[in-house]
Amino acid sequence: MAGTRGALMGLILVFGTAYGQSAPAAGTRTQPAVSPEGRDSLKITLRMYNYGVARSTLVQAEGKATVILNQAGLETAWVDCPATPAEFKSYPACQRPLSTTDFAVKLVTADEPDRFHSHHEAMGRAMPCTRDQDGCSAYVFYRKVLEVAADGIADKSQVLGHAMVHEIGHLLLGPDSHTASGIMRGRWDKRDLQTIAQGYLAFSERQSEHIREEIRERSAVQQVQLGKAQMQ
Repeated sequence: MAGTRGALMGLILVFGTAYGQSAPAAGTRTQPAVSPEGRDSLKITLRMYNYGVARSTLVQAEGKATVILNQAGLETAWVDCPATPAEFKSYPACQRPLSTTDFAVKLVTADEPDRFHSHHEAMGRAMPCTRDQDGCSAYVFYRKVLEVAADGIADKSQVLGHAMVHEIGHLLLGPDSHTASGIMRGRWDKRDLQTIAQGYLAFSERQSEHIREEIRERSAVQQVQLGKAQMQ
């Protein structure tokens, strides 16, 4: 295991890509965007399905992710969702209908990555997400997060927060959205992890504008769908 972690830190932190064709209610935590002057703030809802991450770690990771998404011009609402069907009634905020600006982030542990054979070494995977799709899903493999954090450069909440944003980025930017630097870099090296520990990796301005335009378009699609539903 030590050899594996050393290889990860020395060279690679691999992320899965998307495969494309692409007062708050209880359980909701809304953190408004602080957008640069002249740039609008657009809202998304992130439905969190936590299958084993400590609550304190998750809250810290959400805070880190919020900063990165805010910087891109997105206002985020984090909604807790049940890990099992039996718990569904205990999560009223997760019961409202999904929309095109709702995204599910599923934090999985243990052997869950084994379900995704082509992504066995990845930290996550974003599922296909078309613009008119409600509740697009992304997975983050917490076992991989812990392997990376064990080297001590960035802690587990910092790595987890960045991993969540990376996969959300794939949902909004598309399957071929890895870049040479920043949050969408496909392979994080030691320098990237040092940046994560000291602050955060960010989207480029071009990526941020693409993300904002995607949310504008998805919001417009949602309004059309609502209009059709009201006419029926």
